[in-house]
Amino acid sequence: MQYLHTLEERVVERFEQEAKLRKETERKAILLIDERYNYLMNELNKEAKNRNESLENFHKIIESDIPKIQEGLKEEQNEMIENDQAVSNRIVEETQRLINMVLNEKKAREETEEALLEMLKAMINAMKTQLENERRDRQNTQEYLINLLDDMCSKITKANDLI
Repeated sequence: MQYLHTLEERVVERFEQEAKLRKETERKAILLIDERYNYLMNELNKEAKNRNESLENFHKIIESDIPKIQEGLKEEQNEMIENDQAVSNRIVEETQRLINMVLNEKKAREETEEALLEMLKAMINAMKTQLENERRDRQNTQEYLINLLDDMCSKITKANDLI
């Protein structure tokens, strides 16, 4: 019984360790996501600042050379749109990758927990079977010894009766 109690404490301890590990992994993943998010937001802010500075410079140039500048402005705007789209796509891809990573980690953790539960169930069933076998063996041995004692007593009684 003490063994089962100790085993149960170990199982509970293992589950607590797994929960701590899962929480730590989730915390690290969240920190990584936040770090990447902040990096990408800084990049977006830099791009926005660059875009604003470019627009100011273009307005100055437009005043002196309108036809050339209009063509250049159109090209720059298209490039900025493409850059914004590329940055946006990069954010989406990175976010999706991080989400997939978190989901995979969660799935792996759940599979580990299920495997541990199955292992514990198998161990408990094996221990129950072993205890039942030992109890049955003890009862058989006890019955055999009682029969031997009864047989011995009857033989002694018969021997005393003969004497």
